[in-house]
Amino acid sequence: MKFFFTPEFHRNLWLRFSPFRLIAAPLIILLIAMTTTRMPKGLGDFDVTSTLYAALSIYFIVVIIWGAYEAANAMQEEIRGNTWDFQRMSSISPWQLSLGKLFGVTSYAWYFGFLALALFAYAYADYRAPEQFFGEQNRDSPFPEPDNDTLYILFCLVASGIIAQSVAYLYGFADSLAMFGRIWRTKVPRGIGAFLVGAFAGSYVFTYTVMHDSVRLRPRASLMFQHVDIHWYGHDYERHLFVVMSLLFFIGWFLIGSYRIARAELMYRCMPTAWMLFVATYVGWASGFVPRGGSGVGVEVGAFHAALFAYIQAAIIAYACMFAEAGDSRRYARLAFHLKAGDFLRAFENTPKWLATLPIMLFLFFSALTSATGMEKVITLPHGSAFMASFMLFMARDGCAIHAIHLSFRGRGTGFALMFYYLIVYLLLPLLAFTSIDLNLSDVFKSVVRFKVPENVGTVTGTFYPTGMTDTSQSLFPVLIETIVTAGWLYWCLSRRSNPAPVVIENTKA
Repeated sequence: MKFFFTPEFHRNLWLRFSPFRLIAAPLIILLIAMTTTRMPKGLGDFDVTSTLYAALSIYFIVVIIWGAYEAANAMQEEIRGNTWDFQRMSSISPWQLSLGKLFGVTSYAWYFGFLALALFAYAYADYRAPEQFFGEQNRDSPFPEPDNDTLYILFCLVASGIIAQSVAYLYGFADSLAMFGRIWRTKVPRGIGAFLVGAFAGSYVFTYTVMHDSVRLRPRASLMFQHVDIHWYGHDYERHLFVVMSLLFFIGWFLIGSYRIARAELMYRCMPTAWMLFVATYVGWASGFVPRGGSGVGVEVGAFHAALFAYIQAAIIAYACMFAEAGDSRRYARLAFHLKAGDFLRAFENTPKWLATLPIMLFLFFSALTSATGMEKVITLPHGSAFMASFMLFMARDGCAIHAIHLSFRGRGTGFALMFYYLIVYLLLPLLAFTSIDLNLSDVFKSVVRFKVPENVGTVTGTFYPTGMTDTSQSLFPVLIETIVTAGWLYWCLSRRSNPAPVVIENTKA
């Protein structure tokens, strides 16, 4: 409860609430309830009341859409009002800042949303019989107790709103600080990207849980029209319990991410250990959905496919971080400075996220190779091993090229140069090569995606895309040459650039 007594949370409450707003929300809910209760039951093919559907629609619009928009623009309000520097110099803790700002700027959306939840509970109780909605009645209490299905729906409604707002807030926080750090004070970002990402995340959770389980109801049936267990790591888990635990997992990490970025901005020391733990736990969670075989070779093949899937996810995360952090020359300068000084702890603090992800990626790579040992009889395994090595080389090639482009093109020309690079190496040059030798594009697709290597594909496909061909001269040798060339380009760019001693501003708070 200490969070609710923070100055940041109270400040946002004073800014968001007024007597008119306090009265307007319940008045709107009351008018909607009076209007929809006079409408006939049934909505298309679904046996639901108009009030029930209206309550869900209001909650979705107010909490997920509007709440995500408010959270995405939370930091921009501070930058516009020139209050962010004052907050950074205050004694507020990172948790108080992040949670107070996240739930403070969305406090009115939650006030409106909880009123919509009350309308939803009323409409749902009217739709289902009281004993079906509340469950068994306790003799010692005049009110029946809610059943698990009802609590599940209410939890998913709240969780979808928290996920939408926390994702939008985290994305908008990072985006606003990136613009603010470059002293683009006249170009305040509008937070459209953060709003869209947050709204999409919340909408996905809302659709997968609430709309799937509460709207598609059979008349007077149980809340769940079918209870399907979730198969995870070879075991079956009850769907409601698994969804609840997964939502808590992601909510926790999104809140930790908000805390970590606030901690860094308040000049506390931040090591990438939390990021590494997030990547490890996320890929572990996601790879559990890969099907396992029943027995014998099938089990070993399933273990390899799970490791391969986890490796691909870690590689994609590392690639995205590398693309986003390639232009952060100050971080690289601090990292090189501390490495030369022998201060490895400070160097670890300034390690980019993509470098911190590489150990996890390499661990999964060797884990997949170990699980594939002795499985030569399975056709897909050698191809999968070759694909992992090819993917890693392509990532190294693009990484060298991206950093070289950032060193060569500064300012506004960097974005166009990156777009030009990807357009050339992944579209125009491959099409030119394939059409010049009359290669069927369907054969190329099979060699890249399905690991089936037609005889006429050969080295051409392995030159432009990661493939699973077992012949290293076709899948690995061409991209290895390209990686060496781009590494030479990066070395040449580094040698041309002057290297004055960087101005190191250290985080002094423990």
